[in-house]
Amino acid sequence: MLYFSFIPAALLLAGAHAAARPIPQPVRWLRFGGWSAFALPMSLFCLSTPVVARLFVLLAVALVAWQLTRRRVRWFLPYSLAAVAVAYGLSFWWAWQDHDALTPLRERYRFESMVDRVPEPRGGNPAGEPLTDLDRPYLRSSQRVRLLWQLHDETVLDFVNRPGFGIGRIGHFTKPSEDNLKAEPRPDPPPQPESPGPAWSLGEVQFAVPLHDHTAASRLHADGLLDFVNPDGSGYVRSRREVAGFLPHAFSRVPEGREWRAVRVELVGLLKHAEPVVYPSDRLPAMADLKDAPTRAPDAFEAAGIDAVRRGEAGFVGRRGDEVRYVGAVRSAEACVKCHGGERGDLLGAFSYRLRPVRVP
Repeated sequence: MLYFSFIPAALLLAGAHAAARPIPQPVRWLRFGGWSAFALPMSLFCLSTPVVARLFVLLAVALVAWQLTRRRVRWFLPYSLAAVAVAYGLSFWWAWQDHDALTPLRERYRFESMVDRVPEPRGGNPAGEPLTDLDRPYLRSSQRVRLLWQLHDETVLDFVNRPGFGIGRIGHFTKPSEDNLKAEPRPDPPPQPESPGPAWSLGEVQFAVPLHDHTAASRLHADGLLDFVNPDGSGYVRSRREVAGFLPHAFSRVPEGREWRAVRVELVGLLKHAEPVVYPSDRLPAMADLKDAPTRAPDAFEAAGIDAVRRGEAGFVGRRGDEVRYVGAVRSAEACVKCHGGERGDLLGAFSYRLRPVRVP
């Protein structure tokens, strides 16, 4: 890094000045080469080779120029200082060019505020099981987040301080680009498999659902929630008012497990309105569609499910005939807190599912 390059650069400078003493020609170059034999391997260890290598070449040129000016020691000082200025000046210039070249990307992935889009949770809800499933993939999405951070928060000095800065920059240090900042393409939310079904009254619901059906519905919800959140689309969050590169949450496929498949999925809003609401739609939920979307009041089953997730349960399940309904909690994972505020485990909303058995051909 730049700071570590100062040590081998100082050794090179000392060697060059030692070579500029009034001593015979072969000894002079041996003295410069001896100091360089310490400095250059050290620069390799510090990963600062380009600037030190440039300084080595420039000091060698300075020694040759000094010989053409009657070999006066006091004349060598400006030559050596000029070599240092050029070597480090080129590094800063190339770093500035790199930094400035990213301006179009900063505009494309500019900061946006989440304050109006994402109300803060009201707290007081313990974490449910799906949170563990969400936290892990957010860790894998850190490469894109790191590149977005570089795009917005790295200074010119940060660019200079990267190992192998300037024209000799080491290849494995990835720079932000359109290719690596762009999130993986995803399909648009598919249409709802079925139209809205009749509301359920609690008197006709079988709540003694077998454990394997309850587990299957919970697993389907966890998988669907992971698809909806899409950790790969998470952006760099400096604050709730400054978020870059965020892709709105949306389903890309119809949730389906081994035993059950979703025939309808609707988002339950718990934060934006005074009372819980359900967002009916012709396609699976997408946050970008909610701004002017119509709402309805929860039916009796959904209201009971909302009460359950507010008590801290991960989900609420009931069955009528061959149809299962499930209300699954949407809770804040660790990475969600940066945008949503509150704490990990806070209740952000829920999904209301209608499930049918998977038909085996």
